[in-house]
Amino acid sequence: RRRWALCRAGSLAWRSLGSLGATVPRRLPEAELWAELNERAERGDVPGAERCFAVLERTGARSHLTMLYNTVLKACANDGELDRAELWYRRMKGSEVRVNLKTYGKLIEAAVKGFSADRARQWMAVAHDASDGSDADREAFAWGASMMIDSCARSGDIEGAAQWLAYLQSHGHDVTHSGYNSIMNACAKAGRPAEAVVWMERLVARGKTPLTRDYNVVIEAHAKVGDTRGAVEWLHKMQADSCEPDCRSFNN
Repeated sequence: RRRWALCRAGSLAWRSLGSLGATVPRRLPEAELWAELNERAERGDVPGAERCFAVLERTGARSHLTMLYNTVLKACANDGELDRAELWYRRMKGSEVRVNLKTYGKLIEAAVKGFSADRARQWMAVAHDASDGSDADREAFAWGASMMIDSCARSGDIEGAAQWLAYLQSHGHDVTHSGYNSIMNACAKAGRPAEAVVWMERLVARGKTPLTRDYNVVIEAHAKVGDTRGAVEWLHKMQADSCEPDCRSFNN
């Protein structure tokens, strides 16, 4: 019990130090260092993740270097730090550490969260060339393509988002509900209500049930161009389809 209490106290002390941004202790057990690295990566704490990396690299984690680098890349991705992620990627390649699709996935995610659609496309191309065609690689690439739909839609590139959606479907992947909603949102913001309706129809044609947020986007698309009649018609359609309106439905 005394040994357990001491270990617990050490763990709590470590977390207190971490919250204050202190340097990672060199003698912390490796398992706890990995846990701390992952926790900092989840928070997007790039400097903290880099400090953990430096200690782990020196304390016997070299057999898991790909995972080690990828976890630092996850920190960069969660913070939208593409430049930093690319620096770590170059360091990874320079050290001849094995790169996998998770590596490229984090670079794509960093680009998307950093609002850099063009660079995300470039990394998607690199990931595609690196894929070996396995089921795992196909799923990883599908995840990246889904992120590209969202990235293009958020940047107003409706055609680009549509191309990535078509790519997913042509390769036998189901497009998420959010993928359609992202494109509908882009149409609404661009003042293109007819296209928002088309994407709503495509969502339904794929067997998905429209949600309140989907109807709201179409209502908003009509309201944005001053088409009050169209907005009201879609509100009535929403109610007829037994979909509950919310405050946003009426505010539009």
